[in-house]
Amino acid sequence: ILPILEAQICPVEESADDCQPMENWIFGCNCRSTFSKLSDECKRKPCQAFRAFRDNGAAAINSLRNAESVREAMTVIVDSIVKPVGHALCQCPGLVDSSLSCVQNYDGMFFEMAEMDRSGFDIFRSSADWSSMKKVMRAFLSEAWCGEVDGANCIEEFAKGYDVMAQFIDDTIAGNDV
Repeated sequence: ILPILEAQICPVEESADDCQPMENWIFGCNCRSTFSKLSDECKRKPCQAFRAFRDNGAAAINSLRNAESVREAMTVIVDSIVKPVGHALCQCPGLVDSSLSCVQNYDGMFFEMAEMDRSGFDIFRSSADWSSMKKVMRAFLSEAWCGEVDGANCIEEFAKGYDVMAQFIDDTIAGNDV
């Protein structure tokens, strides 16, 4: 299944004008077009994320499964998902608008290929306030996630916060005074 997904996430066509619906059935041509407008570095981020998961996902899942505490599990999640995704979004904030536009203007054939009912998805698409969603995400990235405060990288500071929260949960479960 990974080669099938890779062909969808890491297409070989050079131009969005070359988009063939059957070759882009998961994301669709609208999504491909939206991402093609990003800088070269940014349009490669989804493929880089997929390949990182392909190459490291099994080890991360095993580490998560073998975690002996919430704190250990949270460390795996933060190191393998939160930090890499956070850094990618900060390097390429256009990924937010592109990703939301992919959902908003979805023309892929995933539901048909998987023989799934898409009515709930379509209701969500038609009722979501996309403009507000994009504004909130952009503000979160620029004001909270991607900044620096007193020389400290906010993503790293958020990671420390997740660690404290996980330790609190572990202490609570163990009956320790928190």
